[in-house]
Amino acid sequence: EINPTLLLKQSDPELPAFKGRAFIVPTPTILGKPTDEASYQSVFESYTGPIAAAFEAGLSSPIPLPDQVLQLLCYSDFGAEPKLFGYDPAKDSWSVIMPERSFQFLSSLPNDEGLLLHEYSPGPEANFLSLVSWSANDRRRLFGYGMSVIKAFPAGEYTLLNEPDILMRSISTRPDNVQYTMLDGSLCGDDGCQTIELDGFPVWSADGQNTLIWQGGVVSLGDSEGKAVAKVGKGFTPFWIDDRFFGLAQFTELETGSEVVLYYANLKDLTLRPLATSTQLAEAINLPGSSSFFIQLAVPRPNKEKELIILAREYAGIMSRYFLFSGKIVFNRSELSLSEVDELAIIEGTPGSYPSSSTPIGQIPFLFSSDGNYLTLGRRADSEVHYWELHVIRIDDGSLKIYKTGYPAYAFLHPYFDWSLDSRWFAVIDDGFIQLLSPEHDYRRLIAYDMRTCSHVAWVNR
Repeated sequence: EINPTLLLKQSDPELPAFKGRAFIVPTPTILGKPTDEASYQSVFESYTGPIAAAFEAGLSSPIPLPDQVLQLLCYSDFGAEPKLFGYDPAKDSWSVIMPERSFQFLSSLPNDEGLLLHEYSPGPEANFLSLVSWSANDRRRLFGYGMSVIKAFPAGEYTLLNEPDILMRSISTRPDNVQYTMLDGSLCGDDGCQTIELDGFPVWSADGQNTLIWQGGVVSLGDSEGKAVAKVGKGFTPFWIDDRFFGLAQFTELETGSEVVLYYANLKDLTLRPLATSTQLAEAINLPGSSSFFIQLAVPRPNKEKELIILAREYAGIMSRYFLFSGKIVFNRSELSLSEVDELAIIEGTPGSYPSSSTPIGQIPFLFSSDGNYLTLGRRADSEVHYWELHVIRIDDGSLKIYKTGYPAYAFLHPYFDWSLDSRWFAVIDDGFIQLLSPEHDYRRLIAYDMRTCSHVAWVNR
């Protein structure tokens, strides 16, 4: 006879790895209990195998956990306002942070030094922007908007000196409608940080001395404070190649028709020269000629010199396919070219945006790991249910791992996944638990939580 206590002998059920877990195990045969030792061992192992595997994953890991904690926004009960919760993987412990406050958005500050939090205000002030920063050693108010603004939200973060600067995009009743403001993280008081009005959406060079300013479909060269000093030309998705060269995309009429061309220029003369075309990218992957294939976004790969990640879109009726490319920029004196173009992924349908990052034309649909080795994007895999796929791509070799999550329902609005600072751990919110993933080792640990639901997650340094 099978003794139920033997099924729990694999480990102590009070250990953290067992809490909140459910296991699917086979039903005993209707023919009766095992008749010999071999049959008994077969049934025993079929029951204890999944449990033992989960215990092993919960109690040990192939690599050390990062010296960080997870911060989440969660609803503890129906009708309750979202609160900030912390989870320490090393201690398997939960805590409520600033329980007297409620928040509606969070993202990590640069280098995971803390959190940028958007406070929740009930009533007529619900749409106003009230920003605070939080870290283990510091809490401060950054900004609070007044009645003149219809809607405002953080659009990006930069660390140019010692303190992070916060870029904000706001929509108001002014004629130009959209404004960009920078919060100077080095000049903050009890009432918030000093604001700097910008001439458009800024993209800083790595040394912080220059900016590319996008406003109304025009790209200009700007100074270190985001003030335009010289017009470059029409275009979108401006990017820096290094501290001297920059690029942008532009719709151009060629002999073959209208297509998007990536151009580059240098700070000396601002003359635009072609770097790559949509047609050349299509030919690189042997895609049949199509007038509906366009470059949509180009961004530099983090921590990798002179390498671009390019997103292109192929329109096909009501459906679209998205293509991710990597390419290296080759210098030949003052002339540049794009070489070693590799296809990283083809995405059927529209990938979800990542709300903590932004470009002049919208949010970036993917997230880089801190070291720039991985790129992650999500797509809705089933329109009838809340089912998302996360594509984790190792850029150097194009290897792909796909993870599934059944939550959140509106992933376009929530940063529901995040990389640890060492780029070895990946946290994903799922329905009722957190997935801790190590793509390098194909390892997963599940962390159950007692809150009703959670919608935001970020790694933060201790």
